[in-house]
Amino acid sequence: MRILMLGWEYPPKISGGLGIACQGLAKGLSELGHKVTFVLPKIFDPPRDKKISFVDASGIQLDPSEFLKEYTTTEVISELGISSMLVPYLPPQYFRNVTEKHRKSTEIRPDESIQLLNKIPLTGSYSHSILSELKKYALVVFKLSGEKKFDVVHAHDWLTFPAASSVKKQQNIPYIAHFHSTEIDRNGSYASREIIEIEKEGIRYADKILAVSNALKERLIGDYQADADKITVIPNGHNSKSIKRPQTRHRTVGFIGRFADQKAPGRFIDIARELLGRNPDLRFSMVGDGYLMESIQNKISQINLSKFIEIKGFIEHKNVAKWLSKTDLVIVPSVAEPFGLVALEAIDCGTPVIISKGAGVCEFIPDIIQVDNWDVFNFGVQADRLLTDDAFREANIESCRNAIASLSWLNAAKLTDNLYHRQK
Repeated sequence: MRILMLGWEYPPKISGGLGIACQGLAKGLSELGHKVTFVLPKIFDPPRDKKISFVDASGIQLDPSEFLKEYTTTEVISELGISSMLVPYLPPQYFRNVTEKHRKSTEIRPDESIQLLNKIPLTGSYSHSILSELKKYALVVFKLSGEKKFDVVHAHDWLTFPAASSVKKQQNIPYIAHFHSTEIDRNGSYASREIIEIEKEGIRYADKILAVSNALKERLIGDYQADADKITVIPNGHNSKSIKRPQTRHRTVGFIGRFADQKAPGRFIDIARELLGRNPDLRFSMVGDGYLMESIQNKISQINLSKFIEIKGFIEHKNVAKWLSKTDLVIVPSVAEPFGLVALEAIDCGTPVIISKGAGVCEFIPDIIQVDNWDVFNFGVQADRLLTDDAFREANIESCRNAIASLSWLNAAKLTDNLYHRQK
């Protein structure tokens, strides 16, 4: 099957779990024999997956003559007449009789806005010009889809939904909308109404919707009025790694994720302070980047935890497993976590996880320890037990590892493949 896959990021250039999920599923489908063409807004470093064809949309110029638009103009015709009743000594305006007629004409010519879009660079980032880039990306994908036939278009998250809708209209093929999160998950009460409308339109046009968890499915039904019969839940996977855990001087508690309100890095610092009250020999490591970086650095300094908490910044995904193997516990205190891919990767490395209640990954790993995201004290209690009770720790790791055994990207690809064939 020829699959046109659309995504905004892909390793080695990523900002978080979305790119990892795109790679995992694309590779899994290619291993099943599908021909996957993956269109990215911009390719920085060539991806290393040789079985997948990649297209760099930033290198494609749009020709206005290929995008025709209907322009309607209205011409106003004024007719001046003179009344038959003429009265001496009155000015001319008293005798004028002006009538107006409107004549419409329609002309089809190249879309003039294409010239403006050509001046907008596709950066592949999440910048202030993202909505303009999204429109240009959609037109580039539309152009590409006219040059090659595909059997299905598979779009990851809202950034690619408009492009997928245009391909569906042009080629009359099934369109799969793959939700990894929603705008409401990411930004809560600060969610963009414009992005929510793009997500809703993506849901309307999609033939099928993929959600990474039942929690996300319920969100789509409740907040977006999606048809439950259109939604299939397929969890993310992981690629198992054989990692040797080194001996470390201090026990280390880790946080990995975007420094954004959704991921709650500030709450992790509160948990660190709670844990240091129990064990001052602990150390903390934070991996990630984002708009909260400066405020997080200031908070650490203000409460005098600089010597206990290290901010490592963003690290490439190929180095994440190595970091996890040096970490004794990962805490995921997110406000909203539709899945929580990092939990799979941590468990695979033999690192226990404490995660906020309601995270999608908990549906598939029932023994993972869950805490209300606001409950700093209980995070501390559970973390202290995992760090000090070796028997409990090992039992929890083994149970969670057993649970993730079936959560591979190949299995996710097989489930997706079944969905494709149901749409044919």
